[in-house]
Amino acid sequence: MSKAIRHNILREIMPLTQSDCFTLFSRVKTEVDFPLHSHEEFELNYLG
Repeated sequence: MSKAIRHNILREIMPLTQSDCFTLFSRVKTEVDFPLHSHEEFELNYLG
C-alpha cells in the first residue's frame, strides 16, 4: 500500500466499553459513502 493511501485512511475508535461484546448501528443510506478507515475490531456491513 502506498504511503499516500495509508495517510488518507482514518482511524476509527469504536464506542465499546469493557462490558460490551458488540455494538450495532442502523443507518439507512442511498449510497455507500463511508471513508476508508481501520480499527482493531471486526466490522460487518449488510448492504441490502
